[in-house]
Amino acid sequence: MSGSGGDLGYDYQADAIAYIASHGLAGQPLAWFDGFNDMPAAWLAETSGPGDDIQVVTVSGAPLEVQARHALQRGEEYNEKLRKLVAGLKNSPTLRAVLLVDRHASQIIRDDLKHDIVRLGQGRKDDLKPITLDLLDHLKGSGLDDAALFDRLRIVVVDLDEGSDGVATATALLSRVVAPDKSHSAYKLLGKRGHDLIKIRGRDDIYSAARFLNEKVGIARATSAPAIVTTRFAAWTHETNAYFYCPALQERFPIHYAWSQVIPMDGEAAAQSTTSGIGVLETEIKRYQEWARLSQSSRVDRAVDAGTSVDAHRLTAIVGGPGSGKTTLGRKLAFVAAEDRLAVRIRLATVAAMVASGSTFEKALIGAAVDSSGWKDKDGSGILASARLLIADGLD
Repeated sequence: MSGSGGDLGYDYQADAIAYIASHGLAGQPLAWFDGFNDMPAAWLAETSGPGDDIQVVTVSGAPLEVQARHALQRGEEYNEKLRKLVAGLKNSPTLRAVLLVDRHASQIIRDDLKHDIVRLGQGRKDDLKPITLDLLDHLKGSGLDDAALFDRLRIVVVDLDEGSDGVATATALLSRVVAPDKSHSAYKLLGKRGHDLIKIRGRDDIYSAARFLNEKVGIARATSAPAIVTTRFAAWTHETNAYFYCPALQERFPIHYAWSQVIPMDGEAAAQSTTSGIGVLETEIKRYQEWARLSQSSRVDRAVDAGTSVDAHRLTAIVGGPGSGKTTLGRKLAFVAAEDRLAVRIRLATVAAMVASGSTFEKALIGAAVDSSGWKDKDGSGILASARLLIADGLD
């Protein structure tokens, strides 16, 4: 794609997305930093963040900002891009940033500055090259000359022209995901998908990209690459939530028969809940067993589809009396979501038990995500990082 005409800068950015996606799909870290697991789980384009071009969500959850620049030369744009990256590092102690360039970039950027940035991160300020001294002088004007910040910054050189080592690496990784004779086509498809992602300023992840490749060229089934693990996990989620059990009738029913409507909290009450902590939610929970209110026509008339409501809000809490079907609703939400995205349903009691046994909350969440699924915790971190929907049952 790069060099094929049109805007080469956007081509390089789109190819960089394909390169990153190839690593994530195959379960391979980008290896841009020592001692840091930067295996991609999801990636976003045009984020307006420090890197702007690409944000990588790693399996560890730590963010990685990437500025991808074809044929970068010294000048105003170069100064501004690096200033923005270093400012992002100063503002976020968990962030790592990469300036991704190709062999068409200035040699002193590819060699001298790349080498010096590593040394600065190690605390070395002796024998710095002129390009590095100029950069430090430029950054000093913005209060960004703290050498420790450079430990989380790298210049990475990856050529993505047709026939380059970067393309060879990406296609080799994709041969673990698709049939080897389809790996080059898969890379091209991911590049086109990267262009689309740039246009819509969108988000992609291992599962969505794997589904896309499966539809276009088919994915392998005999490997343990994250692309395969996530698709199998989604299928397992869909299958295990396909039915619900009715204790009164002692019978299992298809999940689509289950109720799926919720009644939104009053607008005034919702507004109060954002300003007065959990007070309003506490009031709602205290009404937990007041079944009469559910039959009030004024409330029933305001019922909305639960899935639509959940999709419209980043965070949603659903309350209801014992036996009202919250767990069944969670199953239905997971079943429907698993048809086109990765959804994870956990039991908070499992998380609490693991934390009580000494686990960290993060590890407990991963353990609960793969609990009884047959997958290992190492798979769970990737699954959880790629999930679009997390359903936690048992909040009460």
